Amino acid sequence: MTAVIITDCSPWDGRYEFDDFSFTNRELYEIKQLSGIRAGELIEALETNDTAAYVGVAMVVLQRHGHRLDPDDLWNAKVGSISIELGGGEDADPQTPPPADEPENDTSGSGGDSTPDGV
Repeated sequence: MTAVIITDCSPWDGRYEFDDFSFTNRELYEIKQLSGIRAGELIEALETNDTAAYVGVAMVVLQRHGHRLDPDDLWNAKVGSISIELGGGEDADPQTPPPADEPENDTSGSGGDSTPDGV
């Protein structure tokens, strides 16, 4: 299961599990209010380590766990205090394509530089 992990931000230190980014409209609105990041840009912002995205997601997830905190609690934490652990399994990161520079295992010659029968 996916989780927000908070360290060095007492009293909020801990691991907070949540369903893989299945936020409600209200939660996405709250993330936007805190971070300025729109729903369609959230995953990209997290991938580029945008601190505002991490703070927004952490706030929503902690609220799901029944915690009421001031956003400044997380804004004032050290950079890197908030991380997201993706759920395990083969489908943990379906948006990551395979490396493009790996050679194909197909040696049939289709699409290669050779021409069949000398033509």
